[in-house]
Amino acid sequence: MQGYCLMQCINDWIWSLEKSTSVLNILPKMKQEGIKPDGTSFVCNINAYSHGDLIWKGQTYFTTISKDYGLRHILNHYDCVADLIARVGHMNNAMALIKKMSLHHGIMIWHTLLGAQCS
Repeated sequence: MQGYCLMQCINDWIWSLEKSTSVLNILPKMKQEGIKPDGTSFVCNINAYSHGDLIWKGQTYFTTISKDYGLRHILNHYDCVADLIARVGHMNNAMALIKKMSLHHGIMIWHTLLGAQCS
């Protein structure tokens, strides 16, 4: 039974990594085709970086949202980045991000941090 559970975990991890990798190609492809991404596109992208353990790349896209695309950060952007940071063990940095948010955050962001600590 233990071997089966281990294999299931490995299969889930590989599936998750493959799914994340395919999502990571979306924004560069959109840019190449002249399609301007919206806020939701960035939520999907940052979330994929979170699950692919690519913290620096996810943080770069978070900055890109406002700097290069002129979009305002929405709560889901902060939620994804807090998850991204907390998943790699930088809970203090995730908390600092939440404290400096210009948006009112609700229970969702705290749920995200707790979930990230358990992963």
